Amino acid sequence: MNQISEQMARDFLNRRRSFKSNTEVTISISMTKLYLHGNMIAVMNHKGHVWITNHDWPTMTTRRRLEAILSLLENPGYILAEQDEWYYRSISKGKITEEKFNHPKLVRIR
Repeated sequence: MNQISEQMARDFLNRRRSFKSNTEVTISISMTKLYLHGNMIAVMNHKGHVWITNHDWPTMTTRRRLEAILSLLENPGYILAEQDEWYYRSISKGKITEEKFNHPKLVRIR
C-alpha cells in the first residue's frame, strides 16, 4: 500500500478532512466521502457503514485507494478485476460472495 493511499484511507475512516495529491476526504454531518480526481469512490455514513465504487474509473490508483480502506478495516474481502469489470469478493461463514461494483453501483463493505 503506498503512502498516499494509506494516509487518505486513515483520514477517511477517522473522519478527518484532508487533501493530498489527487485525493480528497470531505465530511458532512452524516457522511464522509473519499474522492479521487473529483469522483466519489467511497462513502461512510454516521453509523460507520462503508460503500465503495470505482466510479467508472478502473485504474490502479482507484484500486489502491479502495484496497487501502479494505486493509485498514481488516476486511476479509478483496477487489477482483476481470477485463473492465470490477468485483468485490468476500468470505463470510465459509460462504464466498461476489458483487460487481462498477459505477454507479455502490457495494457495502462494512
